[in-house]
Amino acid sequence: MMPNHDTNKVHVRKVGILTSAAALITIGVIVILHVAGPVSYSVLHYIWPAMLILFGIEAIWTYVATRGTRVRVSGWSVVLLVVIGLFSLGTYGVRVLSSDLHFGPGYAEPVNGKVAIGGGIQKVVIRLRNTPVTVTGTTSSTLSYNGVLKVTAASKKQADKDIHTQWQVHKTGDTLVMTLVEPKPRIDLSFGGLIQSSPHLNVAVPQQLLSSVTTTNSSIDESHMNGAVDLHTTNGPIKLQDIKGNVSAATTNGSIHLKNVAKTVNVSTTNGSITGNSMVGGQWTCDTTNASVKMSLQSQSNAKVTASTSNGHFGGNVKWTTSNRNNATATVGKGTYPMTIHTTNASVTIDSQS
Repeated sequence: MMPNHDTNKVHVRKVGILTSAAALITIGVIVILHVAGPVSYSVLHYIWPAMLILFGIEAIWTYVATRGTRVRVSGWSVVLLVVIGLFSLGTYGVRVLSSDLHFGPGYAEPVNGKVAIGGGIQKVVIRLRNTPVTVTGTTSSTLSYNGVLKVTAASKKQADKDIHTQWQVHKTGDTLVMTLVEPKPRIDLSFGGLIQSSPHLNVAVPQQLLSSVTTTNSSIDESHMNGAVDLHTTNGPIKLQDIKGNVSAATTNGSIHLKNVAKTVNVSTTNGSITGNSMVGGQWTCDTTNASVKMSLQSQSNAKVTASTSNGHFGGNVKWTTSNRNNATATVGKGTYPMTIHTTNASVTIDSQS
């Protein structure tokens, strides 16, 4: 008599099949309702937590109801669970980003105007993003500006409208503020093809005013100012020429060039050189990394230079006194004003024109 192998056969029950079926049915219903109109795809980000709950219920029910039966997790159900989870999180992320970011192509919008500067205005502040700024001091009592700004909008018509509200020039106390106010952080989808003119802003400023310029990923060029200057950018160079007031300037991944700067100077950058041709008439601090510092000090300069570098050397026509390979000092003229220079992996060169 042959043995009955069916009595020894182990039955296998897979967990996740019902959950997968329910998820697929739900997704199909949502797609149909979305096409019909009443339901948005935003509800899809609720499917994943619902699947987790249903998967847990199915697992508990299977173990309790089928004792003695071998239970395995369905591989396809796990894959489906992961895919829907990623999709659910993705839709949630897009929804969050859509509420905080403004998507659209960038359009070039011209701006120009004049502002009479009375005795109450002592300072001009310029705040822009991704826009090169040029500031030139004048003897006029009127501030004038012209340029092209980039406005992110769904259409050119909308950009033409938005520029009138986003570009603002207004007085706050003793300060004239010039800024492009964007309601949301923007993601530019122009791919370089829809901007016919590069963004830029040129400002002619009464030279006695204090000035502050902040931009990003762009250059700043300022000249012929008698008041103090404060400049900040990223990934762009800074140029200063014929400045009689104190100077503060900072950038990253960009060079700084100084010419005829009369008083206190505090400049810093990373991965960018610092060069200058000027008289030293106040305390100077120049700080960079991975780039050289080269100064040509005009006659009548009086500076006590303290310099440090690593993996570089000290050069120029001044007489250096080195305490070790990384630090040196030099005296120019009477050595009245301290001049501190620091860099890494590059040289420091000081030439005296006296």
